[in-house]
Amino acid sequence: MMTLMPPPSPLLQRVTADRIIDLRYTVLRAGFPRETAHFDGDDADTTLHVAAVLGDHVVGCATYMRQPYLDEPAYRLRGMATDPTWRGTGLGRKLLDLTDTLMQSDPIRLRWCNARVPAVGFYLKQGWLVVSDEFDIPTAGPHHRMIRRVPPRADSGW
Repeated sequence: MMTLMPPPSPLLQRVTADRIIDLRYTVLRAGFPRETAHFDGDDADTTLHVAAVLGDHVVGCATYMRQPYLDEPAYRLRGMATDPTWRGTGLGRKLLDLTDTLMQSDPIRLRWCNARVPAVGFYLKQGWLVVSDEFDIPTAGPHHRMIRRVPPRADSGW
């Protein structure tokens, strides 16, 4: 009798921006110049990049950049992307959980993003709130602004 092995799981890890540019470009910026997958602030010391890596391939990524929301200190989620074959598998949630873990000692609890309309449902399931009407970003289509307040961990001292 043959035993089927489960498919391998991607390794979730902190990475540098250059490691995730290919996936960002393919999923978020196809049809535009490749350099549009690079964001101002990618190389800042306060920016956090995470990826889901399977072998040599990045199959999911997310970036948080320190950028105020209105006048409040916050982190902006940018460039979150999942390879289409991995959508619906829980990988995006795991990437957001990883960022929460890596940022747990940071006193800044507010997160915000400009979410593409098709991704709003995903973010709602992760505890984000829609705080704007729909608006258009000419190079990326219709979006909603969303926010999330990350609760402090009980043992974090915050």
